[in-house]
Amino acid sequence: MAKRRTITTLRRTRRQLKLSRYHVAKATGIPYSTLNHMESGVATRIDLANLAKLGKFYGRDFTVNELLA
Repeated sequence: MAKRRTITTLRRTRRQLKLSRYHVAKATGIPYSTLNHMESGVATRIDLANLAKLGKFYGRDFTVNELLA
């Protein structure tokens, strides 16, 4: 359940900013395949360093409740 919430939050934030996965991958240095796996739910774990990169790039400080609730 927490994983699904994290995926939804990440995808929703990217879409609200009208950014493609490709653009986010290039700007953050996170491989496109990793970002794709994170957002599609294929990733078995989500690295905290990648969450931090995404938060910084999106201009958001994701709260634990936001990501895991």
